Order: sequence, then C-alpha cells, then structure tokens
Amino acid sequence: MGLLAKDSVSVNVVKIPEIIVNPSEIIFKNLEWGCFGQCYLAIKNIDTLISPNKPLQVYIKRDSSSDWIPVIEYTPGTQTQYTYYFEDFQGKTLWIMNLIEEGADTPDVKITF
Repeated sequence: MGLLAKDSVSVNVVKIPEIIVNPSEIIFKNLEWGCFGQCYLAIKNIDTLISPNKPLQVYIKRDSSSDWIPVIEYTPGTQTQYTYYFEDFQGKTLWIMNLIEEGADTPDVKITF
C-alpha cells in the first residue's frame, strides 16, 4: 500500500546549575541572567531545598569579584542594586532582581539559613 508517516520532536536542553549543599548554606554556581525590562536570576523549586520556616540571607558573587554581596528582600521603595522575593506558582521560585545594570556574567548565589 505504500503508507509512510513522519513525525518530529523538539528537544530543549536546560542547563542545570552546580549546587553545593552544606548544613547551613546552599551555593548555586554559574547562574544565567534572564533580562526582560530588568535582569533577574530565577531559582525554581527552592522550597525543596530550604525549609519555609527558616530565616535566610541571600548573597550574590559576580564573576568579576570574590566578594559576596548581600541581596535585600524586596519591599516597595527598596533602593538597592540587588533584591529578592519569592513567588508561589508550581513550586516556590526565588527571584533575584538586578535593578541597576544588565547581567552579562554567570554569578553565584549563596543562601544561608
């Protein structure tokens, strides 16, 4: 009968960051910025790694520096370069916003608790 069929599939390769887990901190290595209006880092499903009831501190280390810079929790009127907030949608996502410059490097993020 000469029947013939074709199909196609798309494969998206997602870069998974290196994660270093210690008893009181987690470090995410070489994250990639997304930029839409302003630049941001997104760490999805953070609630699988950190207890929601623990107070935490967030830090960023840019490629051009060896210093860990504190990231401040966002509140209206925040006037600092780096802020963070959480969003609950299909798991908790930690968003780190860069309010001043474009992100062209691959920074590390450290969360202490």
